[in-house]
This record gives sequence, structure tokens and C-alpha cells, in this order.
Amino acid sequence: MEQNKNIYADARKKAGMTQAKASALMDTISEDRLARIEKDKVNVTPEDILEMAAAYKRPDLCNYYCAHECAIGKQEVPALKISQLSDIVLNMLASLNAMDEKKNRLIE
Repeated sequence: MEQNKNIYADARKKAGMTQAKASALMDTISEDRLARIEKDKVNVTPEDILEMAAAYKRPDLCNYYCAHECAIGKQEVPALKISQLSDIVLNMLASLNAMDEKKNRLIE
């Protein structure tokens, strides 16, 4: 992420959009409001997050908002850890192997 830019600016840039193009895809966020959100000059609302998540095809923005910015979510929602599919598969296989060992010990 660039210095002085937040996750929402980073998500927009990774989607390959300008602020003008992004705001054109969203019903309730003007280009000016988007610029202020990205510079942390206004508080982002849940509705803003839903619009950005849909426009940028980044549902993880909803989790980020809930886990880091929402007063309730900070206490109740764990942040997602984004992993590569290969890492997920290896972790799952390791867990299954561990369960198999426990199963065998129970049978004995």
C-alpha cells in the first residue's frame, strides 16, 4: 500500500480503476466522497463498504471494515487471513493426517 493511502484506495487501484471510473460504478459514492474516504477525511459507512466491495469485486473489504473499523466488529469479528490455495490445501492435509493419528490411537 502506498504511503498516505488506505486499504480502500489500494483496492481501487488493484481493480485498475480511477476514482472517476469507480464512482461511476457506485450508486451512492461520488468521486469527491471517494477521494475523501481514501484520504481518511470522512468516516466510511457500512453502505460505502458494500458499494466498494461490489465495484472492486473485493468482498474481503467487508471483513476488513467489520474487524478494524466497526465498534462492535472490533470486539466480535475476527480478521480474515488471506491465503493461497496451495497453503490452504497443505494445512487441510496436515489436519486430516493429525486426525487420522488420533483416530488410530482411539481405536487402540
